[in-house]
Formats: sequence, structure tokens, C-alpha cells
Amino acid sequence: MPNSSFTVSPNKVFTLLKDMVASEPSFTITECDNDSLYLKVEVEPHNFSGQDAMDFLVKGVDKVVIFKSYENESASISDFGACKNQVDKLREKSAGVFSAMGGGGITSDTYDGGAAGKHNGAFG
Repeated sequence: MPNSSFTVSPNKVFTLLKDMVASEPSFTITECDNDSLYLKVEVEPHNFSGQDAMDFLVKGVDKVVIFKSYENESASISDFGACKNQVDKLREKSAGVFSAMGGGGITSDTYDGGAAGKHNGAFG
């Protein structure tokens, strides 16, 4: 799942992210560092899966929100994409402030440099 890119100020994105996470009943903010724009969130277990957690880091220079989703407790059953769905829901709630990288249709997987006489490989 791709990270999220944004075009507004990093502080605005971080504030919006904190507000959106705080409004989700299944999310609990366990760590918040306003200086480094880092947020750690615990997610209530889905069905029979274990306790999940998510880390969000807003990288202002790169205009990207990096996130990581993982299990705090080991579980024998998958969450069946529940964390991915939660992140997608946050993107939708942001009303376009941040979107999946390549949201404009151009990603490293879809870019065709051949039209300009170049290729997508390491040697052009």
C-alpha cells in the first residue's frame, strides 16, 4: 500500500491527521511528537486478530506521510485488510489534503518514459 503525498504545509497535514485519528473510535493515540511530526496509534482488534498499531511520520521536505501498520500482539488470523481500509478511510476523510502517492495516476509502476526516448530501467 503506498504512502501518502500532500501539497499543503506539513504542520497542517499533521494537525489534520491527529484530528482524524482522534475522531476514530477504534484508534487510540499512544504517542505524539509534534516536533518530529510523528504519531503512534493503537487500533482495536478486528474480529479475532491481535492488537494492531500504526505509526505515521510526516516528512515535510519530501511532502509525504509515511506509515507503518503492524501487530502488537501476534495473532493466528489475518485482519483481512482492516488496517489498509482504515488508512484508506483516513485519506478519504482528508478531502484531498493527502492522497495515495501517485494519486494522479503516475507511479513508478505506471510511468512510461519510452515516449521521451527513455526507458524505465536503471540505465535509461
